[in-house]
Amino acid sequence: MDAKTIDPTTFDLSVKNPNGVEAVAHRTPQAIMDEIAALDAESAGVLSGIKTLQSVFTRQQNGWEMKRLGDVCEIIMGQSPDGDTYNTTGEGVPLINGPVEFSPGSFGKTIKSKFTTHPTKLCKQNDLILCVRGSTTGKMNIAGFDACIGRGVAAIRAKEYQPWINHFISSKRNDIHSLGTGATFPNISGAVLSDLQLAFPPPAEQRRIADKLDSLSRETQRLESIYQQKLAALEALKKSLLHQAFSGQL
Repeated sequence: MDAKTIDPTTFDLSVKNPNGVEAVAHRTPQAIMDEIAALDAESAGVLSGIKTLQSVFTRQQNGWEMKRLGDVCEIIMGQSPDGDTYNTTGEGVPLINGPVEFSPGSFGKTIKSKFTTHPTKLCKQNDLILCVRGSTTGKMNIAGFDACIGRGVAAIRAKEYQPWINHFISSKRNDIHSLGTGATFPNISGAVLSDLQLAFPPPAEQRRIADKLDSLSRETQRLESIYQQKLAALEALKKSLLHQAFSGQL
C-alpha cells in the first residue's frame, strides 16, 4: 500500500475493500464516538420500554389474576446422566447441561454439543431452559429440540401460552439468582420456582403484551449488533493510525 498523507482533521485512511480496490474512509474517531453515543441514547429508550412492559407481571388489574408459576407451568428439574454415557458423535439424545449449550440472548435457541445414550429427565422443543445452579443461575434459553436436561438446568413448560412465561422468567432473572441458596454456589429448587408469583391477564392481553416485548427484544439485539460494529470500526481506526505512525507514513 502506498504511503498517504493523513489529514489530521478527517483521518483519511487508505482501506482495501473485499474486491482489493483501495478506498479512502473519511471518518474520525470523534464521529464514531458520536454514533455510539446516539446508539446509547436509543438503546436506553428501548430498555426503558422493556422495563415498563415487564412491570405488568406484578400488577393486579381488572380481569387479571395472581398465580403461582407451579400452577400454570410444568417444572422439570434436570438430572444428569452418568458421565460414561456422554458422547459428541450424535449417539443417543442431545444433552443440555447449561450455558455451554446456550446460544446468545435470553431467547436464543439451545445448541447440540453433547449427547447421552442414557437420558434421564427430558425437555421438549420450545420449553424454557433455566439455569438453576452456580453463578449462571437465572440465565435462560429456549430449547431448540427435544433433549435430556442435566441437573444444572430446569425446563419450564407453560400449560397455556409459553411466550408469557418466557418473558416473565426473563424479567425475574436477577430475582431468581438472589433466591438461590448457598452464598458461593446458588442453587434454586423446584419448590422455589413453583412459588414464584406472576400476574395473569386474559389470553388476548397476554399475546398483545408478549408481541410488544418480542418486538423490543429484537430491537435491542439489532442495536447491540450495530453497537459492536461501531466499536470494531473505532478499534480498526486506532490500529490503522498506530500502524501508519510506526511505519513512518504519518
